Amino acid sequence: MTSTIFIQNLTSSPASSSSLQEAGESADEHEIGESSLSFCEICAERKEIDEIFTIEICSHVFRTDCIGKHVGTKIQDNIHVMTCPGVACRGTLDFETCSLIIPKDVRNRWEELLCESLILASQKFYCPYKDCSAMLVDDSDIISYRI
Repeated sequence: MTSTIFIQNLTSSPASSSSLQEAGESADEHEIGESSLSFCEICAERKEIDEIFTIEICSHVFRTDCIGKHVGTKIQDNIHVMTCPGVACRGTLDFETCSLIIPKDVRNRWEELLCESLILASQKFYCPYKDCSAMLVDDSDIISYRI
């Protein structure tokens, strides 16, 4: 964008056509070189397009490694809804889209969290053994009454 402003300033000022052409060529070359790089808001680095992950909902772009770490951190906190790490963004990350770039263990844990989130809290209970604590589901429809 800076190069575009630079060219506009050159066009509005009286300059020779040769200097305008030279400035235009260098600005175009600069734009081409810069356009192949995208800025990651997490690590603040510019990376090639093949290293970038775009969130479809909000169009924010981040390095694939950074998104993988972001999702991994959220998973460690038992959060199943992944929000966009963009500043003040409310976009969400889709499991299917992210599953291609996140590590297998993170993908499996996220999938477990998504499944667990579908079960009502009143139906969940945990194994009482110390070395187990697996989540169990009370799927009985029997209602018992004490008289």
